Amino acid sequence: MKRLATLIPADPSGTPKGDTNEALLWNPTFNLLRDDPQTLPGLHTSGFVLRCWSGWTSDDPTDPDPARWSPQTFNALHSACTNFFHLYPSVQLILRNHHRHVLHDHHTLLRFAQRWEQAPHGNLSFLIDPASWLTAQMIPDYEDHLARTAEGLEGTPMWRELMLTNLAPDAEQDPLSTEKLGIDIGPPMRQAPLHRGLLDARRMVKILSDPIGRADTVVLSPGDRLAQTEFLPAVP
Repeated sequence: MKRLATLIPADPSGTPKGDTNEALLWNPTFNLLRDDPQTLPGLHTSGFVLRCWSGWTSDDPTDPDPARWSPQTFNALHSACTNFFHLYPSVQLILRNHHRHVLHDHHTLLRFAQRWEQAPHGNLSFLIDPASWLTAQMIPDYEDHLARTAEGLEGTPMWRELMLTNLAPDAEQDPLSTEKLGIDIGPPMRQAPLHRGLLDARRMVKILSDPIGRADTVVLSPGDRLAQTEFLPAVP
């Protein structure tokens, strides 16, 4: 880990919401599979970075649409990224994973990365959020799932940013967060800052210690930065 940062959503005009100190901007509402990137501000700016979800197939980004698993959707994301770079070859595009979206598990993300590396069309990479791959059914065995993710990331290319989030009941959602985490069984859940949630933050950090050490940037949720960083090793 060379750097700590906070992920801050930008509004439709591209203006960041909240404190921008040591912040990474991202667009949580832009859907690569459906939206026209030409409506986004700033894409002609030199060095522009667009962070967004990997795309969803229904009107609701939290909808568990089975179409996200299909080869057609996988190919559609590849085409959308290719077309994006035809329009904006100098932009860096960073996709964030989620179990409700196209890159719904590590295996799918790895296949996508390997395909892209064979014939890259632009500067594409990933923001890896291990907790976003956990569904409600996985919570009792989350340590095993995170351990497999940590092992898999060792051989996964094209990622330099690792986000550390937790999962919490809807009522405990941080007011600064805009990321609703849908679940398949159980009460409504949302992503939460690392220090607040159902998962043991110390255990998570221990299990993910290797990816944390290899990441260029470890990314935290908006909220109490000090409370989250107390679980992390010091930045060199």
